[in-house]
Amino acid sequence: MAHILMACAFHYRFEKITIYPFGLSAQIKNLGYGNLIQEILIICSGPLTHVCMPLLFDFLCSTGMISEIFYEYLCMINASILLFNLLPIYPLDGGRLVQVFFHCFCTYKTAEKCTYLTSFLVLLFFLYKGLFQAYAGYIVFIFLVVELFLAWKSLPLQALQFYRFRYLHSCKEKPYLHHKKDLYRGRYNLFYRKGGWIEETSWLLEKFVPKNRH
Repeated sequence: MAHILMACAFHYRFEKITIYPFGLSAQIKNLGYGNLIQEILIICSGPLTHVCMPLLFDFLCSTGMISEIFYEYLCMINASILLFNLLPIYPLDGGRLVQVFFHCFCTYKTAEKCTYLTSFLVLLFFLYKGLFQAYAGYIVFIFLVVELFLAWKSLPLQALQFYRFRYLHSCKEKPYLHHKKDLYRGRYNLFYRKGGWIEETSWLLEKFVPKNRH
């Protein structure tokens, strides 16, 4: 709910809630394409609710609405969910923060690949360290591996959707000159090509408008 409320405050559109083996996930349209600072706030709003939850539990316990044993149990569960959700593994919130970090320095496709690769390496490390144990742990591990595999396979489509978003929504970020053949998210891109420089809008126009309509 915190993710949804923060997203709505920045005019993102909430689409649906997806049920994962380890919890729920709010599906927000165009999340991953827009302003980096806004998306950091949207991502962090979820974990911040877990930071505030012990205050609510303490109030309920002090007023006698819950027992002290149940208060400690709720705090333990809340802390466990918070720590798990902050693991740097996509699509967890920690993994999405890693994703935004890479987008600050890399082009779109490179940032996505770095996110998925980092998440997979972290998964293998925690598996080696015994974080995923028993049947429930192995189910979560397999699910996260499958999610990463599907995200990697769908990267060309994701990139196309990102380009379409930039084509339909003019970028107001500072201009950035580079020789890459892809877009940086947090900047207005100016590409160098043989014969001179080309603006992001013209580059996107070539992708989405037939040449006979230029």
